[in-house]
Amino acid sequence: MYIPKAFEVTEKEKLYNFIKNNSFGILFSQDDIGPMATHLPFLLHESGQLSTHMAKANPHWKSLNGKEVLVVFQGPHAYISPTWYHEEIRFRPRIMLPPMYMGQLKL
Repeated sequence: MYIPKAFEVTEKEKLYNFIKNNSFGILFSQDDIGPMATHLPFLLHESGQLSTHMAKANPHWKSLNGKEVLVVFQGPHAYISPTWYHEEIRFRPRIMLPPMYMGQLKL
């Protein structure tokens, strides 16, 4: 995801606090069949590593060992009512701040 410099957060402490306070993320990966995504709770360790657990019945874990993955954390978000707009809109917008975490997964 492109993040303009003005909005980039580089302080690890701020990022780690955000993840600790919003620890439910989406694990994304790609295999020969195609892209996969699973919503999971994550634990951030002091080393900066993440750990999680996934149901054995979920086929996603079978192709993950050693693969590059992406975890997106859904941060604070808020519903914006269509009544706040002066003109009609056809979608329900939300404000989100999604930090991402990339790395190699090990089972």
